Amino acid sequence: MKRRQAGFTQEVSAAKTGISVRSGRRIEKGERQVTKERHWRTRKDPLEAVWESELIPLLEREPSLTGITLWDYLDEKYPEQYPECLLRTLQRRVKHWQATQGPNKEVMFRQSVPAGHQGLSDFTHPNTAITIAGEPFKHLLYQFRLAYSGWRYVHIVQGGESYSALADGLQNALHKVGGAPKEHRFSQFRDDLLPSPQYRQLWMLAEQQFTPQQACKWMVAVLRFAADYDCEGSLAGELIPPAEHGQLLDLKSLQAKYLQHTQPPAIPVRQHQIADYDRLLSGQWKDQEVSCG
Repeated sequence: MKRRQAGFTQEVSAAKTGISVRSGRRIEKGERQVTKERHWRTRKDPLEAVWESELIPLLEREPSLTGITLWDYLDEKYPEQYPECLLRTLQRRVKHWQATQGPNKEVMFRQSVPAGHQGLSDFTHPNTAITIAGEPFKHLLYQFRLAYSGWRYVHIVQGGESYSALADGLQNALHKVGGAPKEHRFSQFRDDLLPSPQYRQLWMLAEQQFTPQQACKWMVAVLRFAADYDCEGSLAGELIPPAEHGQLLDLKSLQAKYLQHTQPPAIPVRQHQIADYDRLLSGQWKDQEVSCG
């Protein structure tokens, strides 16, 4: 168009651009050639005699067959009728059949978990039977695993799967690893593991006031207190009213309020005489009378 605007003839403009005069006239008129999709073959199908009658039955019996295997089969059965130049055509045909009519493939979604992001918990039965004094030792194994590094902690559980056992094992695992991942997954649904609807409500309130990581740690501590001091119902009843007003106690306040503080018993201390040690070293301790003060 620029050359035509500069005054050159159609023939000269087309020659300088490297196109035909006819294409130049069409471009100048604003016409565009629409390419239609072709639904017909331009040559005879070289595999027409064997594709549906022989090759498709072979693929249906063994979908993993490749084009080169099928070409070897044709070359052996029909010598010099299917030259090697048809191999690429056969490979394209096999690939199209596998995509449109072959068996469904397994779909795998690769999971990428950053370091420190996810921890996994589960209970499992040991593969090897354990006996103590000839008696079977009935127990489960609680396992905690970091998804990124594969670091693993195993804790013995005497009894069934319970939230107190989960809380105990998870707390020990987090203490060993020296921190807590941002996300914790368990093999069962959370609501199925919580002991009552009150604790489900507590967790929902905790997630509204804390981050998911802090809410998980807070709930584990609450369940540990409830299990250790047998105060499941009363503890939840005391925590829910202030939690509904956005006043959940933090872990330090919970420990200060609910952990039992007991005074150590008074133990009298009596200092022995030097002569007592001399008698002990000389072997005369059997004759020594023991008096309790």
